[in-house]
Amino acid sequence: MKTALLLSFTLIVSCLVFAASSTSESSANIRKIESNLDYIKRNDRVFTQKSAVRVTANPEHELLLSLAREVLALRKETNELRQETVALRTKLDPLKKEREKSE
Repeated sequence: MKTALLLSFTLIVSCLVFAASSTSESSANIRKIESNLDYIKRNDRVFTQKSAVRVTANPEHELLLSLAREVLALRKETNELRQETVALRTKLDPLKKEREKSE
């Protein structure tokens, strides 16, 4: 049972990391992934404390969770930069058109 729990945890967090690093730009998706990671971390600790199997806190779990959080942080930063780029292009396009008209 302990091995099954460790494998399922690793698989779930790996999928979340992959989802966070995908090309999806939705902030809602990022929030969903963050809440799933919080839920996993919370329940992993609760299960570790109450389990008859005595699953100890695994450093690999913490590493995977920190990796997932880092990927999410980078994803957020990328989304913010994209939004800034779109805003700058929106401001720049009319200026380019005015310049072309004046030439």
